[in-house]
Amino acid sequence: MNRGHLLARQLGGSGTDRRNLVTLYRTANSPEMSTQEQKIADSIAAGNTVYYSSVPVWGSDSNPIPLGVTLTAYTSTGARIVNQTIWNRP
Repeated sequence: MNRGHLLARQLGGSGTDRRNLVTLYRTANSPEMSTQEQKIADSIAAGNTVYYSSVPVWGSDSNPIPLGVTLTAYTSTGARIVNQTIWNRP
């Protein structure tokens, strides 16, 4: 299990603020989540303004581990960077 950042460290997210962390299986965190986060970081590095959302997908029970995380990122011109749910599977 990994501490998954809702806002990636390379995008300015904190690794110590619990509000920014969810429990993810290793493969969900890397390479799946980190690949999408890198696309966002690359777009910012290219000079784009990016609108970003990262929302945990919770199950119907009281399990503290999310089923996944939905990432959405668009440039200010409306170009889609990411619009995907990363499912949290072992």
